[in-house]
Amino acid sequence: MKSVYTIGHSNHTLEHFVNLIMAHEISLIADVRSVPYSRFAQQFNHKAIQASLGLYNINYEYMGDRLGGKFIDPALLTDGGLPDFERLINNDSFCNGLDEIIKKIEKGSKLALMCAEKEPQNCHRFMLLSRALSKRSVQAVHILADGSVIDNDTLLVTLSSGNKRNNEKQLDLFEIETFDADAVYESLMSKTMKKR
Repeated sequence: MKSVYTIGHSNHTLEHFVNLIMAHEISLIADVRSVPYSRFAQQFNHKAIQASLGLYNINYEYMGDRLGGKFIDPALLTDGGLPDFERLINNDSFCNGLDEIIKKIEKGSKLALMCAEKEPQNCHRFMLLSRALSKRSVQAVHILADGSVIDNDTLLVTLSSGNKRNNEKQLDLFEIETFDADAVYESLMSKTMKKR
């Protein structure tokens, strides 16, 4: 299975962020923020981060126009204003963005999808991008603030078991076989996206 990394820049220093991505030998940052600017962490503004990463021979590409998490097209939203995953995975622009990511991976790029949120489960890179990529046989691996990683399936099961079974950490084999990943994503999306 192919894999792609994800990372949230949060309020990290540039040095810490670069150390995180270099520790995982990332060669390309695909910026998936809808708006590639930050009032609170200006070192991650589009031009600044592109120039800084270039000093370390890390490529940067803005892809938030295709893969960002803020949608204004009402055709891509539910009646409640949340992204409609089924409509989104059939949207040409979104699908083309996913195809670009997969082609880059197939050509040997070790890339990370970058957004602002520190925790993947609070971000569209988990709720939308990782979910859509998994349907195309690409496993997301999330780089956490301490430098550790967690693969998307493990994070999904951990979040599910915490939500379903009073914070117990593991699902038994029967539950994994009957596990409804889409329901977990939808539940998290409704809780997280409403907070914005």
